[in-house]
Amino acid sequence: MEEMLKPQDNQIEVIELLSQVRSMITAAGCAHRLDAERWLISWLDTPNGALGGVEPRHLLKPAANESKVR
Repeated sequence: MEEMLKPQDNQIEVIELLSQVRSMITAAGCAHRLDAERWLISWLDTPNGALGGVEPRHLLKPAANESKVR
């Protein structure tokens, strides 16, 4: 996964997210059809309307004066 991470990523948060995504995909019985890592990286890099058009990746490491979304 490290080759897909960008330097600004908070790697611990991405690894935690990947673990959660893998668990959900496995529980849904889709592990053989869906690559959790590729899906997560795609999701992190796609502007999200529910987040005001921001890419989720930008919310992983907020500026010091911003609150963190959880």
